[in-house]
Amino acid sequence: MPIDQIYLLSPMSSTSPIQSSIPMELIEEILDRVECLPDTQSHSSEGYKGWRAATLDSCSLVCRAWLPRSRYHLFGFVHVTPQKLCIFLAARCQSILHFH
Repeated sequence: MPIDQIYLLSPMSSTSPIQSSIPMELIEEILDRVECLPDTQSHSSEGYKGWRAATLDSCSLVCRAWLPRSRYHLFGFVHVTPQKLCIFLAARCQSILHFH
């Protein structure tokens, strides 16, 4: 299946492919520009996350063709603070102690 086919789900029909009239290069450019925008806080079902991350998260769900570029920007950089690292390691130590 060509990468430029998008699947839409509607209550009246099953999955049906439609040809995208937007070139994939343009979509990737838009996703790249979203990554460069200033970040603000928004509220989602998972809690608070930046507007940029929430937008890229939503874009990754639009169609399969958008997923790789969205993931690239979502997971290209992971920021771990010392406090979060300590909490993570403490939780792992607790689970190891409970295992023995």
